[in-house]
Amino acid sequence: MLFNFGKLHRLWGLLSLIISVPFIALYFIASDRAGKWLGGASIPGLWCGSIAGAIILFEMLLWPRKILRAWRLVPTKYWMAAHIWLGLASVPLAILHCGFHLGGTLATLLMSFFAVTIVSGVYGLVMQNTIPKWMRTHLPSETIHSQIDQVSFRFIAEIEDLITKKCGAQLAGVNDNAGTGDASELWGALDGIRDILLHGAKAKNKENVAQLAIRFDSVRTSVSPEFRFIVDEMQDRCERRFQFDTQKKLHWWLHSWIPLHLGLSIVLTSLLVVHVLTAIKYW
Repeated sequence: MLFNFGKLHRLWGLLSLIISVPFIALYFIASDRAGKWLGGASIPGLWCGSIAGAIILFEMLLWPRKILRAWRLVPTKYWMAAHIWLGLASVPLAILHCGFHLGGTLATLLMSFFAVTIVSGVYGLVMQNTIPKWMRTHLPSETIHSQIDQVSFRFIAEIEDLITKKCGAQLAGVNDNAGTGDASELWGALDGIRDILLHGAKAKNKENVAQLAIRFDSVRTSVSPEFRFIVDEMQDRCERRFQFDTQKKLHWWLHSWIPLHLGLSIVLTSLLVVHVLTAIKYW
């Protein structure tokens, strides 16, 4: 299921309908009686525009709410539910306020930014409801995004610790255990994937999962059976590092829309204020 809206969202969805439906009905009844689509200067059109404008101003309160989140004014989930459903309710109200046509330059700009802002918000809503679910299913090694580099360094330290405990401390891949080549094979394998563990897809010797599997199979046949679990650990760390690369890409898609949505919202609110002042001036 794409969206799993709980009781809170259903409540705000119902409230949005209660707020918008009466004014929508009033507009259509009045337009039917007038024999034409009424514009924003009509009483029903003015009511629709006023409610839509009030919703837009309310929507903008979400941003200062994020700045003042330390005050714990209202839980974020309530703000987000109201932001989503009231924002969607403003769409038909704004369209009816226009009378199904664009006016002058200012009105056209206002409605254009309004449409793009709504689309960016819906896009963000889809991203927020699909990407995290996909990541939980397909990226079991997901970690905190800001700590990916630290976790990658820890991967190397863990493998080094395993080799050191099992084979003894080695320097420059030289085997201290005469008569066996296990240590040098393992240290050589680690040196071969060190850049991959640190930089993932940006590694100079980048290899895909299939190519690495072939490399690790070769190392497994070169070491004694009791050391093969270390090769398994190396392969596991590489696969987890590749998951981090996917996580980074999805993190960008998950959050990159927010600055755009905020910028559009600021421009939209500014145009709304100008639109209201202009309408009052020429009323």
